[in-house]
Amino acid sequence: MNIFNYPSSQDIGISPDKIAQNQTPKYASNKIITDYYQLAIEQLSEYKFFQLCSEEEKQKIYQHLKIVHYPAGHYIYTANQTCHEVTIILKGIIRTAWTTPEGKHHIYKFLPAGLLTNIVPVVTHQYFGHDHISHEPTIVAMIPGNLFLDILEHNPKALYVIFQLICNRSHLHYFDSYYQSTQPLQIRLARELIYLVEFFSLQLDSDIKIQIKLSQENFAELLNTSRKNINKELSILAQQGIVKVRYHQIHVLDLEKLKNLIK
Repeated sequence: MNIFNYPSSQDIGISPDKIAQNQTPKYASNKIITDYYQLAIEQLSEYKFFQLCSEEEKQKIYQHLKIVHYPAGHYIYTANQTCHEVTIILKGIIRTAWTTPEGKHHIYKFLPAGLLTNIVPVVTHQYFGHDHISHEPTIVAMIPGNLFLDILEHNPKALYVIFQLICNRSHLHYFDSYYQSTQPLQIRLARELIYLVEFFSLQLDSDIKIQIKLSQENFAELLNTSRKNINKELSILAQQGIVKVRYHQIHVLDLEKLKNLIK
């Protein structure tokens, strides 16, 4: 856990090398992937869970992996729906959110490529508490939930690292709640921008480009405030030389100053 209490790649189980590779301009612009089954194997192999599986268990995963493509805006799962597969995001972004009875849309988190997700609903056999929506065209690999549970039941080392992963993520959820409930908007916005830099950015010569396209309405939903307030805080950060804001696009000019806001 880092001192800023925002999730790092290691906290949620993604390889830091994979994140760094995705943030390299050459990789981001030139990497064309057609074999998503092979990509799924490569991404799974970076998880300690998979590394601790026996050869027989790995072969079963290979045999039952399913690759699914979703267009932008597709509801992959909805709140109160059951889940029967563990999913790894191969390409794209999944937006987790929920809608109030009044029709108000609330975004909770954007899930990056490389993330192993759906572990809790598969293990607990409980319903989703929110929607999973493809924020852009998204490709995932699915492992049948019963196969995943069978591996955990018979492989205590794999079980332990999944338990550790869930504990790390639960700890981060606690800090999300703490910041949302106690901290001013400027600090909450800075923390969200740092998260986006960690998982959805591209390192350019003079700044960092947040690649995920977000409107001020999206930020307002993320931070439970109004577009007017978001616009005001982004303008202050721009005046301080910390960010540069364009239409649906944010460049971070000084990451250290941004981090200092939440120390």
